[in-house]
Amino acid sequence: MARGLIIFGFGYCANNLLQNSNDWDGNILVVTRNHEKISFLRKKGIEVCHWSDKDYVKGCLKKTGTILVSVPPVGNTDPVIASFADFFSELPKRSKFIYLSSTGVYGDHQGNWVNESSSLKPKTQLGIDRLNAERAWKNLVEKFGVKLIIMRLAGIYGPGRSPIEKLQKGEARVIRKPGLLFSRIHIDDIVGLIKLCLERDDIFGTYNICDNKPASSETVIKEAARLINVDFPEPISPEKLSLSKVALGFYSESKKVSNKKLLEDFRYRMKYPDYVSGLKAIVDKLKSS
Repeated sequence: MARGLIIFGFGYCANNLLQNSNDWDGNILVVTRNHEKISFLRKKGIEVCHWSDKDYVKGCLKKTGTILVSVPPVGNTDPVIASFADFFSELPKRSKFIYLSSTGVYGDHQGNWVNESSSLKPKTQLGIDRLNAERAWKNLVEKFGVKLIIMRLAGIYGPGRSPIEKLQKGEARVIRKPGLLFSRIHIDDIVGLIKLCLERDDIFGTYNICDNKPASSETVIKEAARLINVDFPEPISPEKLSLSKVALGFYSESKKVSNKKLLEDFRYRMKYPDYVSGLKAIVDKLKSS
């Protein structure tokens, strides 16, 4: 990356991205509202500023090449647009935005395949908010004449965030609902794809970020239990649990997400093309640590 990068938000994706940032040719600034994360990043030698330091952010925008937005919407509002939209006129014309969205914008497709041209019909509030945020970003980049890459992330898993750790802690729940399918993506592949977006100027538009093998959560947890040789939890139907409205919405939507466009345009080979290889890598890493 020849130019600077500004990252809004510092969650699981941004953290893993920065762990692989030593070979980048460019400055990195993280903008966050979390004071603990500011202290953590400063100890790591990473440039960081608080969300409220808008003058500093404005100055950095004049020399940045890419803005990575990893902040979820708050209700019907995108926090980055709400706080910083007026400053984006400072961006160099060759700049680009990478917005981390969600495959939740597709809503329920009754287990059928979806691609980037499929109808967007979210019913959950989270899905609706994500779709509204996508539209807001499209309107904004059109106004300022810069590029936008929307990365619709499937269910994210990786070290510290997988069924392996939940099984080890005795916290895994197997929720059985016939025909309920999800797509996933390993954090290492997310990082690899974001880095490609930073390096290449020919990538823009909307992409599904998922692996090659959709599956039920029951199937994935069963494989995780096999890998670490623990008992498979007794499956439970969603109706028998006191789930939150958000969780109930999650289990009401079924789809298989296609990554064909991603693989063709990015010319990318998945490090973990399915949950089987991804879970095995997590177990191998735990054994070696």
